[in-house]
Amino acid sequence: MLKNKNKALKHLRNDPVMAAMIKKLKYPKMDIPNPVYLELLRSIIYQQISIKAAASVYNRFLEKIDFQTDNPDKILSLEFEDLKSCGLSRQKTSYIINIAQFFKDEKIKEEDIYKMSDEEIIKYFTQIKGVGKWTVEMLLIFTMFREDVFPELDYAVQVAIQKNYKLKEEKAALLKKMRAIAEPWRPYRTLASLYCWQWIREERGDG
Repeated sequence: MLKNKNKALKHLRNDPVMAAMIKKLKYPKMDIPNPVYLELLRSIIYQQISIKAAASVYNRFLEKIDFQTDNPDKILSLEFEDLKSCGLSRQKTSYIINIAQFFKDEKIKEEDIYKMSDEEIIKYFTQIKGVGKWTVEMLLIFTMFREDVFPELDYAVQVAIQKNYKLKEEKAALLKKMRAIAEPWRPYRTLASLYCWQWIREERGDG
């Protein structure tokens, strides 16, 4: 994931609280990523339902599109109710169609996406109705392996920072405090965020 893991860890250890987390936790692992188009579709399916339920819907979705995971036309050729029958809500079905239509209209090439900056990618994909900033940040982290992403709106990251840095602030005040804490983590805020998620997993007993 990182070009220089040791350099990143040394940098993050300048923060005593983060240093304690790094000492306690395993180095975060990253899975082999999907292509950008498929990962956006997958992220919509996995939102707001359990991992087990999402995996079942996702597998039925892949079967429905005949595993044509690089072909937006396949989704667009299906009737709305036929696509929805995979176990998708009406809203998620609409969002998936929106993503497929966007990729078809824009004729996006994977290599062109990787040439864009993080900010450009967020601005580009949040044009799609149903794709928010958090979704694109997850794409940047887990698919594109960008090194300096800080998903401040992620609930688990918020909880990990609140608990470890003993913060009492909430809402906008919490976000402001989190940004100040994360600023010295640059240019390795992604790795720090991964440690936050790792800390949450350990606390839940599934690390």
